[in-house]
Amino acid sequence: MKYLIAAFLIVALFTACTENQTPQKDSKEVTMLKEKIAKFVPVEIQYDETLLTDREKVVLEKLYRAS
Repeated sequence: MKYLIAAFLIVALFTACTENQTPQKDSKEVTMLKEKIAKFVPVEIQYDETLLTDREKVVLEKLYRAS
């Protein structure tokens, strides 16, 4: 009988600790942020590589990767 009660308590504990994973609807703020982000489009920036030294090219590449 003690094992049955202990097993019941353990099962009850595990079921009480689980979260309900119901999908949440987008709030007003999230919708607004998505609209603002959608306004930005990727842009390819061209530059003349001959104007840069080898060191400046390395720095430029590192800045690009950091962004």
